[in-house]
Amino acid sequence: MPQEIELKLAVDPRDVLRLRDSPILRAPSLKHTARQRLVSTYYDTPSFSLQRNGIILRVRKIGRERVQSVKMNAAESGGLARRIELESSIRSDRPDLMQIVDPDVRRLIQERCADNDLVPIFATDVVRETWLLHLGGSRIECAIDRGIIAADGRRAPICEVELELKSGQPARLFQLAHRLNTIVPLRIEAASKAARGYDLANNAGLTAPTAVPVHIDPAMSVRDSFAAIAQPCVAHVLASVDYAYKSDDPEGIHELRVSIRRMRAAFAVFRGAMPENYRFRIEDELRVLQRKLSMAREWDVLVEETIASMPRRLRKQRSSEELVQIAQTKRVEGHESARAVLRNPHYTDLLLRLASWIESQFGFGAPPTRERKWKPNVLAGPAPRFASEVMRAYHGKVRKLGRKIRKLDTAELHRLRIRIKRLRYAAEFFGSIWLSRRTKRYLSALKELQQVLGALHDATVAEELVAHLKTAEAGDARFATAPVNHWLINCQRRRRKEAIELWGRFAKRKLFWENT
Repeated sequence: MPQEIELKLAVDPRDVLRLRDSPILRAPSLKHTARQRLVSTYYDTPSFSLQRNGIILRVRKIGRERVQSVKMNAAESGGLARRIELESSIRSDRPDLMQIVDPDVRRLIQERCADNDLVPIFATDVVRETWLLHLGGSRIECAIDRGIIAADGRRAPICEVELELKSGQPARLFQLAHRLNTIVPLRIEAASKAARGYDLANNAGLTAPTAVPVHIDPAMSVRDSFAAIAQPCVAHVLASVDYAYKSDDPEGIHELRVSIRRMRAAFAVFRGAMPENYRFRIEDELRVLQRKLSMAREWDVLVEETIASMPRRLRKQRSSEELVQIAQTKRVEGHESARAVLRNPHYTDLLLRLASWIESQFGFGAPPTRERKWKPNVLAGPAPRFASEVMRAYHGKVRKLGRKIRKLDTAELHRLRIRIKRLRYAAEFFGSIWLSRRTKRYLSALKELQQVLGALHDATVAEELVAHLKTAEAGDARFATAPVNHWLINCQRRRRKEAIELWGRFAKRKLFWENT
């Protein structure tokens, strides 16, 4: 069946003219289609039975023509959307299921609804302009869409560049996106028009994305297991960037940092399949991006969690109120700085390179393009054996440091927390190979330990931030930090005691990957 492969990029309406007039789209050899108005109505049952089954049904008006489209089996791989797409000309403005040419698809839809069950859910009204480009033997349609999505009186704007692969290699979509991003700032659009339309129909506000659980079949090879881990990780990063860019919710920056950590953890887990001393530049750049977002998160934690958990009598002291006011200002500055980072075209370029690398190495049916980056014999090996070796090594590093937990200083406790976090990601990645109570108990104990060490770290960072404010703001606002510091030090002592107790429980947990 025909497959649609596309990459969507959000563009600022103010930049559209500059993009249209760029040398890339003004080359005389390009086939150019003038602006067309496309009015598309999306149909479903009132209970959204098609959407729940991954089916999109659309009727598009193009002048006097009516085109019915069925899209299904949507899949995300490194930012690319892949869908089976069936189109047919119809006479009516309403869907005509009998005109679906593939009998299996027609039967699948008819089992979920009949013609008279279908109602319009939302509509898009866009003006589209297209160019057909040839890049390295591949044919790509570049479309600029401007318009609206409408549902139940609610509206949302559309302004995006859609790159659709007509023939050739999917990697060429990313190459073209790189070139366009040098002309005007672009962002990878994580959600399709249909997904945004359904959200509008449901009156669903923006929500912070969460990581999709990874499932690895024990019969998988190491390469297949990396694909199963890397693809949802990069999708999580792209969705988190989109949310952090569009929302003022502090959780946006937090979830973005989490998604970057998971992506980096995936790379670290599979380092054993790469040659010795191989330097992966994208991972280095992700670490830099994570650090640039860290200050906003630290002020969020200080205001939303640390100060909020202080005793009321302490929060009501004048010095504490002054501390909160200054911290709030620093928090706003931190988020403005983080959003400036996300607006920088360099980081769109980084995400395009990340998505392109995942697609080229682990896309659907794509073999590794550069063998020198991998140890082929390791990639071809069984996932369970590789996973057990990784888990054994990670657990050993945690145990080596953790057994000295009573004597560890602040820096060493922080290092233990990082090791535990890496172990947790690895356990979450590979845990589905060994589905058992032992696996769940190990992960639960690991999470508890990580949370307490995280709270200890937050209290330590809060003490440092308060000291920084005391020094930096001394000329304008003098406040007493001793009561707050005293409370933070007591917090650290309590958390350390909890961590020691939880370590004792964790150390007794049976290893779920043993005897593999």
